[in-house]
Amino acid sequence: MTGSYDKKWKRIDGSIYLIKTGGENYDDREVFSELYAYHIAKLLGMQGFTVKYSIIKSIFSGKERIATKCKLFTSETDGFIPVEFINLNGKTDAEYAMSIGKRSYRDFLAMCLLDSLILNIDRHDGNFGYLVNNDKHTIITMAPIFDNNLSLLCKQPIKNKEPDELVEIVASCKCYKQLCEYGVTFPVLGVWACRELARTRILRPETILKILQDLYRTDLNFADLSEYKMDKRRTDMIEFIVKFNAYFMGG
Repeated sequence: MTGSYDKKWKRIDGSIYLIKTGGENYDDREVFSELYAYHIAKLLGMQGFTVKYSIIKSIFSGKERIATKCKLFTSETDGFIPVEFINLNGKTDAEYAMSIGKRSYRDFLAMCLLDSLILNIDRHDGNFGYLVNNDKHTIITMAPIFDNNLSLLCKQPIKNKEPDELVEIVASCKCYKQLCEYGVTFPVLGVWACRELARTRILRPETILKILQDLYRTDLNFADLSEYKMDKRRTDMIEFIVKFNAYFMGG
């Protein structure tokens, strides 16, 4: 296993789960970002192709820590290959996803939309990819969306910011890499993903608009998602950011 955070595999009730901590320098905010990002994905109707996360307590280096828990999404027959190990043959990430099939392109666009809403600054080529047939070594479809722990400005000290300051921070955020042809800012990525979902008739324009409007009109209830809580002021700021992004894209 690679990455910057302590993690381990654990068998629970016959299934294998990845247990992953946050960073103590940031009060384990990465753990909450992962949970909140999954909650937003569910509100968008993406739970079928997004890894499900919950928060538990577990022992790391002799110390009890809060951590995320998610079920292994590979199997003996289906493996995972990140984009960094795929020869795209000169295609962009979007073009490659489209070449695999409509389902993969839908999931790629959904990932882009989610990233734009949660300001995921860490969508590099190692944390998205494709499921492969382990016997035939062929691509099946895009893998479920995972690894959103650096989203929602988890490394930014935002809890005492005013709304106009938050908007400036949102505007200055950049994607880790350029996922669409129009730029690397999250508003651009989100608008592009919405337009592509409509252009390819994956979703009707009015459906996309309703999804975004429902998101910014809904009480996100982050504090009710787990018995473990993050600072309420920061939670309120995160909710403002998500709703602002949804309003911008759906306005």
